Amino acid sequence: MTNVIPSEEYKRVRREYRARFLFIGSLALLLCALFTAAALIPAEITLRTLAPAPNPAGAAPGNTAADTTAIKNSQGLLTAVSSLSATSSLNAIGDALSARPPGISIVEISYDISGHVITLSGTAANPEDVNAYRMALQKNPEFESVSVPVQALLGTQNGAFTMTLGGNF
Repeated sequence: MTNVIPSEEYKRVRREYRARFLFIGSLALLLCALFTAAALIPAEITLRTLAPAPNPAGAAPGNTAADTTAIKNSQGLLTAVSSLSATSSLNAIGDALSARPPGISIVEISYDISGHVITLSGTAANPEDVNAYRMALQKNPEFESVSVPVQALLGTQNGAFTMTLGGNF
């Protein structure tokens, strides 16, 4: 099949189609940019209206004398309360976990602050490991009571056990 259009005419038509394609592509990209800008205008207006006013003389926001004293009082109370409550209970949980023999896996730990009770739930390879764990915890003077259901000591729960530790923590 031969081309019946002269070579010069063919080149001119190709340039014309290429120019049209570039023009339409440019218009499409320009319209996309305009739609994107129009979509972002409401967000820009919202940000500008909700932006806080600049602080005079570089003062920090909420840095009044009353706020500063309230913050200092709150920090002092938090320090005092956290040192009283969290340390003894966290130490007790740490002691309970460090006494764990190799065949024991702890799955869940819960702490009841009102009754001073730590509950450990887990699995054991055999009932002897649960009994060894119970005896190791009873030797610790921090735990006043250590209780394990008899089913866990007999091995009728397929290795699952729940241990309740009582004390003053």
